[in-house]
Amino acid sequence: MKQIIILLIFIVNINANNLNYVKICVDPDWMPMEKIDEKGKHVGIVADILNLIEAKTNFKFILVPTTSWDESISFIKQKKCDVLPLASEIEERKEWMNFTPVYMQYPEALVIKSSESKKTLEEIIKLPLGLTKGYAAITWFRDKYPNINIIEVENMDDAFAKLRSGEIYSYSDTLPIVGYKLQEEGILDLKISYIFDKKDYSLDAGMAVRKDKIELHRELTKVINNLNEKKLDEILAKWVKINMEDVVVNYTLIYQVLGGIFLIGIIILYWNYKLSLLVKVKTKEIQEFANTLEDKVKEKTKKIRHLLDNVGEGFLTLNQDFLINHEYSKECEIILGDNIAHKDISKIIFKNLTEADTFKKNLNIVLKVKNKNAQKSALTLLPEEITIREKTLSVKYKIIDNSFMLILTDISEKKSLENKIKNDQNMLKMTVAIITGNDVFFDLKNDFEYFMNNINIYIDENKTALYNINEIYRLIHTFKGSFLQLFMDNTGLQLHNVESKLSDVLQGDKLIDNKQLLSLLQDINFATFMDTDLDNIIKVLGKSFLEKNKFLLVEKQSLKSVENTFNSLVRKHKEHDFSAILESIRALSKKSVKSYLDPYVRLALQMSYKANKPIHEFEVIGDENIFLPKKFKNFMNSLVHVFRNTIAHGIENEDIRDDLGKSERGAISCSFSKEKDELKIIIADDGSGIDVDKIKEKAGNSNMSNEEAYPFIFKDNFSTNDEVDELSGRGVGLSAVKSELDLLHGNVEVHSELNIGTRFIFTIPTT
Repeated sequence: MKQIIILLIFIVNINANNLNYVKICVDPDWMPMEKIDEKGKHVGIVADILNLIEAKTNFKFILVPTTSWDESISFIKQKKCDVLPLASEIEERKEWMNFTPVYMQYPEALVIKSSESKKTLEEIIKLPLGLTKGYAAITWFRDKYPNINIIEVENMDDAFAKLRSGEIYSYSDTLPIVGYKLQEEGILDLKISYIFDKKDYSLDAGMAVRKDKIELHRELTKVINNLNEKKLDEILAKWVKINMEDVVVNYTLIYQVLGGIFLIGIIILYWNYKLSLLVKVKTKEIQEFANTLEDKVKEKTKKIRHLLDNVGEGFLTLNQDFLINHEYSKECEIILGDNIAHKDISKIIFKNLTEADTFKKNLNIVLKVKNKNAQKSALTLLPEEITIREKTLSVKYKIIDNSFMLILTDISEKKSLENKIKNDQNMLKMTVAIITGNDVFFDLKNDFEYFMNNINIYIDENKTALYNINEIYRLIHTFKGSFLQLFMDNTGLQLHNVESKLSDVLQGDKLIDNKQLLSLLQDINFATFMDTDLDNIIKVLGKSFLEKNKFLLVEKQSLKSVENTFNSLVRKHKEHDFSAILESIRALSKKSVKSYLDPYVRLALQMSYKANKPIHEFEVIGDENIFLPKKFKNFMNSLVHVFRNTIAHGIENEDIRDDLGKSERGAISCSFSKEKDELKIIIADDGSGIDVDKIKEKAGNSNMSNEEAYPFIFKDNFSTNDEVDELSGRGVGLSAVKSELDLLHGNVEVHSELNIGTRFIFTIPTT
């Protein structure tokens, strides 16, 4: 088995080498060269060139997002990325980067306010000059003009703001960059005042590669040298459209134009005279036509009104203040109530003032966006379904003349039917899960019943209430995960509410003692938590199912007596090897590792589809004849949190995986082995990896190493999720795993790489 696993790993590594993954950091706001758009995608000239390279080679470029060029420089120094796709070669960068040949060359330009009078370059350079942090131009200007006053800015928007406020007199950047910005945004109060000769200074940029990536630098150099110049020109022409023309005043032409205007004026006067005669004749005809047209419009309007009133949908329009206009279909009054004209739509739809205010703000945001594609994205801020007057409504929005039309449809019956189908589907899933894993179900049911009937023994009087509440909190969290694994959602929801109640106590200012904690738990009616789910099981499988158990119950004392008797026989007959039989008897009181782990395969698949993060089917790899004593049970049950975390934090959705060049479906693996007296369990995924920077930020220590940061994910109430949901967010799951692992004197190793994946290796002594 071990050889097979090694062979599989070898094959995976070979396949992985077919693609050369290269992590890149870019300038997030430097159009048309490049930027990171609102969807987190790399776009611009450089992005198109990288796409061209990917199409012709085995390179796959993976974007590591940053918020500024300065941060991108910092990231490549920290080895968080491999390449800067467009960077100029300067001395200070040569210490930690190698450069490919230049494939981009543009002159530098100076931007000033349009109101400024014309100055020479020498005059401009004496005044404060803005340059973006981390740009190579800073080095050139300081070398060329030692006394220059450089003000470093965050980006071009920051520079333009400082130009307008007078903090800087000029700003320098590459000609296509500033030209693109001025044209694209229609900026009139700023202008290009000077363009440097390419011989003096220009953007001469290639790719910058980390010093330790020698082979990568060699390969990219070959790629740059073989770039198709025609293709490069096509890409540049797509993005760069700057025309610099000299304006010369031609007075002869002006006189000719004025003479032409005078002649045209005489012709217009004559034409007006003739036109006035014609107008008198046509006015009468137009008036007669208008009267006929008005009658036709009234008839047409009546037909349209009749149509709208009988389509079963509510049509209404809003004025500039989001008040309902007088013209609306009859269905609107059935849905929203009578006399809704000139009322605030937000207050009709939402009774909660905060929700109404948010809705109105989002309507404003949509109207302010002029770009059609961006407007479509902004419309997603508005609710597609609302509940009002005990009805569920579908809402569609149309923008007409800078205001809204709303189309309302009553979908209450449809939603009721959908909910019934969903409940029936969930009940079927629960039934299938319990039938196929009835040993897990009965085990869980018995454990939970024991907990709720013996709550007092879970409170250790020798420990503080804070310690006890954390232990119970972890136990509740594990119970919740296990019930949800079996689709017992009603029980899971009840336990989720208990978690919230315990969380409020932990985060509150008021301290409680063990007596108060016991009282709090005894007030919770745990005995009813499983009722709804058990009733549904009885409806499908019958009451007798709950009264049966596939296990043959044998008292521990009887089993121990059999083992002792057999041991005495072994001592009497030493000439025979009874070790295999003795191990089989001992195995009767144990459970195999595989039987503990197999249910998590189904759990991971179920959760992946629920979270819309599909994964490949997988199997637990390991020897079926490795058994564990009962003391391992709680730890093995706690591993539910690791598998849930692979979905909640690890596997990305299909869009993100596609952007990263990964397969649409995520991959999860689980294997185990036993060597000497140690059990090793490995759980891995090919997801987003652990965001170490976020852990360091939450922990309040940005200087710690990755190895020092990983243990924080196992601490109580530590979570990088900002919101709590059914999958994660409380910071309890991995804490519960670590707590059970410590009781077994085991340890865990974490290996993770951003956008590559994460691997947990648990090692536990079995003696």
